[in-house]
Amino acid sequence: VVGIMFISPWLIGFLAFYIRCFVMTIQFSLSDVILKDSGGYKTVFAGISNYVYAFREHASFSQTLVTSL
Repeated sequence: VVGIMFISPWLIGFLAFYIRCFVMTIQFSLSDVILKDSGGYKTVFAGISNYVYAFREHASFSQTLVTSL
């Protein structure tokens, strides 16, 4: 119990920041991101079409993926 009390501030902070970034990553990967002229961005849901494009149509994605792993 004492160990949990000592680690809980770090754990709460880590989860709070990690979960936000993880959710935004999923949101961006499933959307078409449009940059606005006035700054900022707008996301339009695209589903898995981004993944289909990357694995089937993009010429160098598979090679880059294998190289980076």
